[in-house]
Amino acid sequence: GLVAAALWAWAAVGLLPLGSWPPLPFRAEAMSLDQILLAFGLMPRGAIALLAGAALGLSGALLQTVLRNPVADPTTLGISSGAQLALVLSTIFAPALLIDGRWPVAMAGAALAAALVLAVGARRAFAPVTMVIVGMLVGLTASAIATALTLAQGEYLLSLVIWNGGSLVQQDWSGVRALALVLAFAGLAAALLARPLRVLSLGAEGAASLGLRVAAVRLAGIAVAVVLAGSVSAELGLISFVGLAGPALARSLGARTIPQRLLLSALIGALLLSLCDGVVLTVAGASGEMFPTGALTGLIGGPLLIWLLPRLRGSTPPGTEAAEGPA
Repeated sequence: GLVAAALWAWAAVGLLPLGSWPPLPFRAEAMSLDQILLAFGLMPRGAIALLAGAALGLSGALLQTVLRNPVADPTTLGISSGAQLALVLSTIFAPALLIDGRWPVAMAGAALAAALVLAVGARRAFAPVTMVIVGMLVGLTASAIATALTLAQGEYLLSLVIWNGGSLVQQDWSGVRALALVLAFAGLAAALLARPLRVLSLGAEGAASLGLRVAAVRLAGIAVAVVLAGSVSAELGLISFVGLAGPALARSLGARTIPQRLLLSALIGALLLSLCDGVVLTVAGASGEMFPTGALTGLIGGPLLIWLLPRLRGSTPPGTEAAEGPA
C-alpha cells in the first residue's frame, strides 16, 4: 500500500508541485492546464484504480467462496471476456445499443458468459477443474472473436484497442461516482451474504440439511460478482487476474473467516491495481504512456495460476470428488 501511494504521489507531484494543487471545489474555468489535468485526470484515475481493484477483488472472493474454487475469478470464468465481446459487437454492429451507455451491454455479456460456464459446470457439480477449463475456453473464445473483429474494423480500431487493453485514463469524476455506487451496494450485498456463505462452506448437502436454499445463495453470490466484474469492464475494459490475486493473497495473509476474506480481498485488490497503475504512471513520466494498466495486471495471471493449480483437487466439495470424471 505504501509503495502504491508513493508511486501515485510521485506521478502527481511530477505533474504539479503540491503547493500548486487546485483547491476544492474544482472549477475548470479557474484552473491552469496542469491543474485541470491533475483535478480531472490524475486524481480520478487514482480513485478509480482503488475502486476497480476493490470491485474485482470482492468479485473474485465471492466466486471462490460460492464455487469453493481457489482459481475462480472474472477472468478464469470468462465473465470479463463476455463483457468485452458484447461491447465490441455492439460498438461495431449495433452502436445504437450504446446510447444509454456501455453498462447494460457489458452486464448482458458478462451474465451470458457466466450462465454458459455455470450451465456446463453444474453437470459436474461445479468441480473446480471443470469450471476452470470451461471458463478459460469461453474466455479465450470470446477474446479471440473480439480481437479479430477489432483488427478487422479499422475505423473503430483506436477506441476499441484502448478499451480492450484496460486503460485507467480518466477525463472526469463520472466513472468514479458510478463505480463507487456499485461497490457500495455490492459491499452491502456481500455483507448480507456472509452468513449464508459460511453455512454453504459446509458443503451443498450439509447446508441443505440445515435449511439453506443452496441454489438461491449460489445464484445471489454469483450475481453480485458478475455485476462487479461487468461494471469494471464497462468502465475500464479488460483488467485481468486482480480478482484472482486478491483472494489468494488474503488467504496467504491468514484470512480464515468469510467476512475477513471478502474484506481483505477487496482491500488487496484495490492496492494491487493501484500499484500496477503507479508503475504505469512512473514509466509514463519518463517515456510517455506506452501500454494500459490492464496489460500489466495480465502478467500476474500465469505465475499465480501455476502456484494455485496444485490446490484444485483439495478444493473439490466433499462427496463430489468423482464429479470431475476421467482426465
